[in-house]
Amino acid sequence: MNDQIVFAIKTGIESGVITAVILWFLRQIFIHVISPRLEQFFYNGVLLDGTWNATVGKNEHRLKRTLTINLRQRGNKLNGTFYARAEDNAQHGDKEKHEYSNQYKIEGTISDNYAVLKYCTLSRNRTGLGSLVLKITHGGTKLKGGIVFLAEGDSGNVDTLDDVEFIRSI
Repeated sequence: MNDQIVFAIKTGIESGVITAVILWFLRQIFIHVISPRLEQFFYNGVLLDGTWNATVGKNEHRLKRTLTINLRQRGNKLNGTFYARAEDNAQHGDKEKHEYSNQYKIEGTISDNYAVLKYCTLSRNRTGLGSLVLKITHGGTKLKGGIVFLAEGDSGNVDTLDDVEFIRSI
């Protein structure tokens, strides 16, 4: 083969690889830096960044649930973590007290003053998933709605929590 042909093929391959790396790098900058800033700049709805807490089943149920959501927001997209803790309010004479806690990753969107979120476990050693539909109320300081989830344990039933009220932590 002619040395000029080998040189041309080698140069073409090298320039193609370098071009691909540069284009990949520019794409990553656009996706992870420029696009989120543009979304945040043009988004003019309520901001839900921060920590939200709820307690469900204080007196009327035996099971008291403490729920915490930590949200990060990019435009109308939400993501973060969701922590659920439940403890059985069994009396001393009843069977032993049971506790449960799990941490989930959560993601969703805001649309028409509703936050629609879905979650699944962070750990592959645990199970659990669910969805939340929450209405933004009280000028953006409360989220009210319900949760649908798969119950852990032997039953594995689809369960719901109605009238859940998350309050923004200050």
